[in-house]
Amino acid sequence: MKCQNCGADLDDGVLFCRECGAKVEMQKKYCRECGKEVPVDARFCSYCGADLGAIPVLDQPVSDEEAETHTSGNEENSAHTQPSHPSNDAEHNTAVTFWEKITMKLRTFWNGLDNFSKVFTIAFAIVVLLLLIAFASHNAVAVFFSFLQIADLVISMLWHKGILNPPQEWLKYITLAIAVLFTVLNITSYSWGKNKVVEGPNKSAVPTSETNITNTIVSPPYNAADCLGQNYDTVKNDFISAGFTEIYTDAVEDLSYSESDRIDTIESISIGGNNSFTDGEQFSKSDRVEISYHAYKKVSVSIDVDFLSNLFFDKYGVILCLNGEKIGELAHGEDKSFSLEVSPGTYTLAFQKKDDNSCAGSIELDVKGDVNASVQISCQSDSVRVTTLYIEKLGEIHDGEIMMPQALSSFKYKNYLDVQNTLENLGFTNISTEILYDIYWGWTDEGEVESVSINGNADCVRGDIFSADSPIIITYHMKEENDPSRATAATEPSVTAESADSTASKTYSIDKDLVVTKCERDAKYTTMYNIAFAEIDSNGNHIREYSFGHCINPRTMGKQFNAIGDLPSWFYVGATVHVKANYSYDGLKDTTVTETVGTNSVESEASTEPKSTIVLPESSSKLGKDYDSKSSSTVYYINVDGVKNKPLLQQWNGATVTDGVAEYLELLNSKGFNVRITNQSSNTPYAGFTYYETYFEVSDSELTWTMYLNIQSENYVEYEFDINLG
Repeated sequence: MKCQNCGADLDDGVLFCRECGAKVEMQKKYCRECGKEVPVDARFCSYCGADLGAIPVLDQPVSDEEAETHTSGNEENSAHTQPSHPSNDAEHNTAVTFWEKITMKLRTFWNGLDNFSKVFTIAFAIVVLLLLIAFASHNAVAVFFSFLQIADLVISMLWHKGILNPPQEWLKYITLAIAVLFTVLNITSYSWGKNKVVEGPNKSAVPTSETNITNTIVSPPYNAADCLGQNYDTVKNDFISAGFTEIYTDAVEDLSYSESDRIDTIESISIGGNNSFTDGEQFSKSDRVEISYHAYKKVSVSIDVDFLSNLFFDKYGVILCLNGEKIGELAHGEDKSFSLEVSPGTYTLAFQKKDDNSCAGSIELDVKGDVNASVQISCQSDSVRVTTLYIEKLGEIHDGEIMMPQALSSFKYKNYLDVQNTLENLGFTNISTEILYDIYWGWTDEGEVESVSINGNADCVRGDIFSADSPIIITYHMKEENDPSRATAATEPSVTAESADSTASKTYSIDKDLVVTKCERDAKYTTMYNIAFAEIDSNGNHIREYSFGHCINPRTMGKQFNAIGDLPSWFYVGATVHVKANYSYDGLKDTTVTETVGTNSVESEASTEPKSTIVLPESSSKLGKDYDSKSSSTVYYINVDGVKNKPLLQQWNGATVTDGVAEYLELLNSKGFNVRITNQSSNTPYAGFTYYETYFEVSDSELTWTMYLNIQSENYVEYEFDINLG
C-alpha cells in the first residue's frame, strides 16, 4: 500500500504515513461482476465467486452513492445478456443490498480484529446481555458480577491498546480470563438461596432438598398431637424428608434449670395455620410449617470485680471473657461490675492480659439460676490471680433454705446475743450456745464470740445455702470465775444439793444404759458424727433403736466429750453407755451420755485418785519458746508470729506438722503416751497458699487428752497448736 500524498510504501492497516504524517485512507476493492465491496487482499468474491486478480484497488474513499452507481453500471452492462424483471427484482435487490451491506461491514470489522480483540468482543457482548437480564430479574448479585466483569474487560483492553501501561504484558490476558470466568458465578447466582427456607427474626432457617417450590401435594409424617413433647429437631428433619419446604422454628424461652427434661421439646406445631392436622391429611409442600419448642429462659449473672493494683511492676489492663467471648475491659486497678443475660450452663470466667491471652486466670461458674458473684484479681508477671470472694446462687434457694449473707468468720468478736438475733432473723431455728470460761485477765469482753459453726462447719462463706433447721453452735467467752464446774469447797455441798434437786426435778423419756450401735464420722462434715444407740435385752436381742435425726457434734452429748469434738476412749461401737435424753419424731433431744458406772466410770466414787498431769512442751524446746498461753483453764494456745523462731514444715506419721510440734510429739512417745492422729485435712485455695488441720489424741492407762494443730503456709509458716485439758 502506498501513501497518496508522498507515495511511500506503507504496511497494511496503518492510519498515518510514517514519512509525511498524512492520514491514510482506507483502500477499497469491488467485484467487477456483482459490484460488491470485497477485502483488498481477497482473490475471489465472497458474493458471486468471480476472480478478483485483475481488479484495481481504489485508493480514494468511495461513497455509498458511488458504490451504488458503480453497481448500477455493472447491472446495465449485464442487462444485454440477462432478462430483467422491473418490479420484483428492484424490491429484492434493494433489500439484499441493505442487509448485505451490514453483513459485509460486520465481516470486515471482524476480520480486521486480532485474536485478543475478538475474545474481548464476544465476552463484552455476553456481559452486557447478562447485565440486562440481571436488571430485569432484580438480581443484585448478578448486577454486581456484571459490573465487575465490565471493569475487568475495559482494563484489559486499555492495556492491550497501550492506552494504559500494564505492569506485566501477561496481566491483560489474566484480567480477560478472570472476566470470562466470572460469567459462571454470574449465572449460578440465580440459583443461590433456592435450596433453603428464609426465616423470620429469631427463627432458624431449615434447608430443603428442593430448588424450585411447586405445589406438589405431600402428607405430614405425624399428626399434630403426636408431635407435642417430641424433640423439635427430630420432627423438623422428618417433615423435611416428607417433602415440606417452608419450615420455621421458634424457641420459646420459658424453662428454668429444674425443668431440663423438657428442653428442646415441641410446645405447638401447625401446617398452614392448621394445628390439628392428621398424618394422612394432604397439604401443599410449600405450606408454612411452624414449630415452637421449649428453651431455657435467660438468667441474670452479676459479676463484681475487685482489681488490686500494683505499685510498680505488672501494671497492665485486663480483658474479661465468658466462655471465650469478650464482655469487657478493666484498666489496671479499676473496680467494675458487669451484668449479663445467659442461658443456664457451666461457664468459664477468664481474665486475660491485654494483647497476651497466655497470661490469664479463670474460675468456673455453674449457672442454674440468677447468680451474684464477686472476685478479686491481681496482676502477676505470668498470670492473673483470681480469688473468689463469694458466689450467691439466688436461683438455687428452695423452700426451707437460707442463703448466708456473710461469712461466719465475720461474727467473731461480736456479742453472742447480737449474733444469735441476726441468725434468728435470717430464719434459722436450731441455734445453741457453748461457753468458754477462759477470761482471766479481762482483755476479752464477756459474751464475745469465738466461733460460729453450722452443721459443724465454721468456714462457711457468703452465698452458702443451709436448711433452716441446720444445727448452729455459737461459742463465746465468759469469765473463768463464772465457770460452774469450779465450785469452792465452801459452796460445794450447797451447789451439789441444788444440782441434785435440779436433776431430780428434770424428767427424761430415756434414762438407761444403751449400747452404741453406730458411730461414724460424717463424710461431708468431718467434725460431725452419725451416732445411734440400742436397748438390748439379756439375750442380746435389740428391743429398740435410738438415733439423732442428723449428724451431730459429739460435744452436744455432754461434758464427757471434749471441746473439739473428738470421742473419749470409752465411747465406741459395742460399748455400753448411760443415756439421758428425750425422744421425738426427729430423734434424740437434750442428750447427756456418760460412761456406765463401774470400775473405770468417771462417776464412780471409787475413782478418787488424782490422774496424771498433762505433759506440756519443755520450756527449753523450740515449741516451748513459742508458747503463748491465753491463761485458759481448759486450753493452752501455742503459736508463732512468723518473725522470730520461724518454724519449718515436716512430716510426722503421715501428717504435716512443724519441727517444734514434731519434737513435742516425740517427747510424748518417749514418756509412754500413745499419740494417735484422729483426723487430718489440707486445702490450697490458691497457688502459693496451703493450710493444714490435724487432730491428735494422746492417751495412757490413766489419762486422755486431745490436741488440734492448724498450719498456714504462704510466704512463711504460721501455726496454732491447741492442747485441750478437758
